Amino acid sequence: MAKSKKSDQLSLAEPAARVRDLRVLSIQIRNVLGLAERSLDADGRAVLISGPNASGKSSLLQAVQAGLGGGSLAKLARVGAPEDEPPEVVLVLGGGGEEYRVEKRGEETAHVLKRVGDSQAFADVPRPQEFLSQLFDPTLANPVAWLLAKPKDQAILLLEALPLEMDESGLAQVVAEVAGHVRPVPAGLHPLEHLALIRDQLFTARTGVNRDARSKKEAAEQLRRELPAKAPADARAAIAEAEARAGELAAQVAREEEKAAGAEREAVRAAQAARAQEEAQARAELERKLHEAARRFETARQAAAAARQGAEATLQARRAELGTAREALAALRGQGEAAARFRALDEQATGFEGEATAHEAESARLSAALDRLDAFRRGLAKDLPIPGLEVEGAEIRLDGVPLAQVNTSRRVEVAARVATARAERNPLKVLFLDGLEGLDSEHREALLAYLVEEGVQAFAAIVTDGEPAVRYIGAMTETPMP
Repeated sequence: MAKSKKSDQLSLAEPAARVRDLRVLSIQIRNVLGLAERSLDADGRAVLISGPNASGKSSLLQAVQAGLGGGSLAKLARVGAPEDEPPEVVLVLGGGGEEYRVEKRGEETAHVLKRVGDSQAFADVPRPQEFLSQLFDPTLANPVAWLLAKPKDQAILLLEALPLEMDESGLAQVVAEVAGHVRPVPAGLHPLEHLALIRDQLFTARTGVNRDARSKKEAAEQLRRELPAKAPADARAAIAEAEARAGELAAQVAREEEKAAGAEREAVRAAQAARAQEEAQARAELERKLHEAARRFETARQAAAAARQGAEATLQARRAELGTAREALAALRGQGEAAARFRALDEQATGFEGEATAHEAESARLSAALDRLDAFRRGLAKDLPIPGLEVEGAEIRLDGVPLAQVNTSRRVEVAARVATARAERNPLKVLFLDGLEGLDSEHREALLAYLVEEGVQAFAAIVTDGEPAVRYIGAMTETPMP
């Protein structure tokens, strides 16, 4: 390999920033994987390499990618190669009037040279690995592998390939009304993953709020079923009046009972005094007077008893009136308790209904936030290479349909357009399509034609039964593999 002198080293502050539309012109490979030695003049064209298994197709594609990528070639050494002949890749890149030579050997880092003007001399490009990383992006460099990957891996690769930036201030405005439901998400997520997690949080919150609203409404409805259609009259004033009347009647009965008892005692005392007096005045006429006194005493006693009976009748009437008053009081108290229970249940039901209304309002705010978030996400993804392309967690959807359910033609289109959009950001627009036999001939040809039309240089490999051959896309001529 040609080496430049130290004095010929280029001074490029940002070497790849000035390089546009580079293509791979030629490839030289030695002792890489299954290839002892292979060369290919691509001349900037898209190339389809065909042949049976173990004929070196994938080895060639991996060698070119390794030459453009980071790290050493040591892990790609051909089994059985002499120790003094390490793996080696030399790539010539050209475009825009400039030409570069990329050399990588064994465990050495890449060595990049730039042709000096129209001369045969080459000068070193400083920071060669940084230069190459600005030229070529390996993310989604094989759209066929992406098409055949598991759905979860497809989503991861797609997110890595989508050039989106999160509008943090815009997102904050979208969720401002429901910020209390938004928890921090892990740092470093892709914007679409970030938005998907926020949406999951809001959706879960709305589900909980709706559940709470339903619960409160059901509780209020159950309480309403226990309430009479018409509220009982408020008996508190009547109860107070009845209690006062009952107290007055009880006091009156007590007074009359005491009065009757006092009258009886007084009559007995008077009869006893008269009897004693008469006994003292007329001892001689003791028998007659005692008899008379006894008669009068009995008469007086009977009169007292009759008076007591009259008082008892009055008392009985008062007691009956008191019992009636107490029964009325008990009824009024029951009515008061019913009214108080009605008020308590009505207030509780009204409270539940108010909480349900608040939950419904919060649910409406969450629904509005979800609508704004969806609109925000659509706005964020408006520049994606495929209209209608969405990523939710581990699922990719196209126009709302899971990608696995989309027809093959559309899935191939998605893979091609995403990979092309990714490649177009780089000065070296190149893709590597290994495993093309996984697509039928119609979709395979459509994919290659699309890449050529978009100006992407493709290196493709397909397993066939014939001899190894190289076909330059756009030209029907095939040449045997050297």
